[in-house]
Amino acid sequence: MTIVRIVNTGSSFKIYDNSLQTFDSLPIQSYIVRYDKMSGFFLESYPNIEITEKIYGVHKDKVAKVMKSFEIFDRNLGVILSGEKGIGKSICAKLLAEDAVKKGYPLIVVNQYIPGIADYITSIEQEVVVLFDEFDKTFELSEQTRRDGNSEKHSPQTEMLTLFDG
Repeated sequence: MTIVRIVNTGSSFKIYDNSLQTFDSLPIQSYIVRYDKMSGFFLESYPNIEITEKIYGVHKDKVAKVMKSFEIFDRNLGVILSGEKGIGKSICAKLLAEDAVKKGYPLIVVNQYIPGIADYITSIEQEVVVLFDEFDKTFELSEQTRRDGNSEKHSPQTEMLTLFDG
């Protein structure tokens, strides 16, 4: 006999098998934001980021400073890693992701732009670390937006950067 779970939200009832689990908050692990036209945004388990390469320089100190600031501030904290190729942005981001999960914060990776994604991320009412992968490439202006002259008003970058504003 198959056990079913019935979930009611608003006026909708959905039927699931007995693998359905509910949580009061996101379990501590890594996620990636996904989107389905039929069901909308959701989080999918993502392999925890692990560092396999040797760490040089002050990257660990920078990550410690970011994590300390994250714990002190009572608002959103945005950190943008920028600079020339090869200076360690990716390793710094990986260190930050790894440290966040170790310290008990879910990690949410965003690697594609979908209109409304900023509102979806904002709807998560829990302290999380959001990692935008290749921000400038992922959230660049579309050719149509540039031609229309709406670059500031309808910019994917502007939409996402509002998350950093707190």
